[in-house]
Amino acid sequence: MSEEGKNLLQRVDWIILGAETGRRKDKVIPKWDWIRKVILLADENDIPVFMKDSLIPIIGEENMRREFPEQLQNPAVSPKMKKKLYDICAQCKAQLKKNEMITLLARSKRGEQPKQFGFMCKECFKKFCKEIGLDVPQLAEFAESITIEPEEGEAEDEKSMES
Repeated sequence: MSEEGKNLLQRVDWIILGAETGRRKDKVIPKWDWIRKVILLADENDIPVFMKDSLIPIIGEENMRREFPEQLQNPAVSPKMKKKLYDICAQCKAQLKKNEMITLLARSKRGEQPKQFGFMCKECFKKFCKEIGLDVPQLAEFAESITIEPEEGEAEDEKSMES
């Protein structure tokens, strides 16, 4: 390999291989020998190789490689992303993903768009609703996980009221 090629490989963190897809008449489909040479070079230089699904018909599923560079294997959440994705439960102060909590909204008058003012984890929301005597609303992908069971005394009271 030329000196220029060696220098180039030293700057490569990851090799992603795939065949050209689409309807173009003269699309490029790599040959198995070329793919093998690239893989050997990558292995010699400790470069991870990721093969796109478009190579399965060429090299077979058993020869596919789905490797990632070390920095992508355990991605750390940046402070900026953490601020976007996480918030604190208004009740217990636990820091959780926003999409795993209930968004608290309020509006001051009818017809006004509600404004988000906080988040509450599912357990705290369940307790909150129970404490103030509200039925837990039926929320998509949530109702089963927060069903409030009546306490022992409450269940008997409800039965006697029905009779």
